[in-house]
Amino acid sequence: MGREEEEEGGEEEGGEEEEEEEEEEEEEEEKKKKKKKKKKKKKKKKKKKKREKKKKKKKRREKKKKKKKKKRRRREEEEEEEEEEEEEEEEEEEEEEEEEEEEEEEEEEEEEEEEEEEEEEEEEGREEERKRKRKRKMTGFKKREEQTNVEAAARFSVFVNEEREIG
Repeated sequence: MGREEEEEGGEEEGGEEEEEEEEEEEEEEEKKKKKKKKKKKKKKKKKKKKREKKKKKKKRREKKKKKKKKKRRRREEEEEEEEEEEEEEEEEEEEEEEEEEEEEEEEEEEEEEEEEEEEEEEEEGREEERKRKRKRKMTGFKKREEQTNVEAAARFSVFVNEEREIG
């Protein structure tokens, strides 16, 4: 009887350890979720800032264009001045095109970086899941092994008692 009580006590301790492990896993998962949330928030903020910057730039361009139109109208009478202004406009347009190309390149690079980050996060998630499954599997295996050992010890004890009675 004393042995059986000890064995039951051992099983209860094992259950407590398992609960602690599960709690630790849950805490880790929560930490990771918070970290991901923070990252997403940061990305959102960055994108918003970029959009606002773009809007401001667009406004400036439109303002410039309106100004140019006004100038053009005023100076249409004088052919020489008009030619000079057209040359200036062409230069500015070329500069703007170059700026736009640079912006597009930057956007593409940022998108690639974001995709890489997302892939890394997905891979980390899959790795975590594999670890968790492996841990659960091992825990189950250990429990079965302990149970088998307990049963074997009990059978052996019965066998020894029977031998004593016979002998």
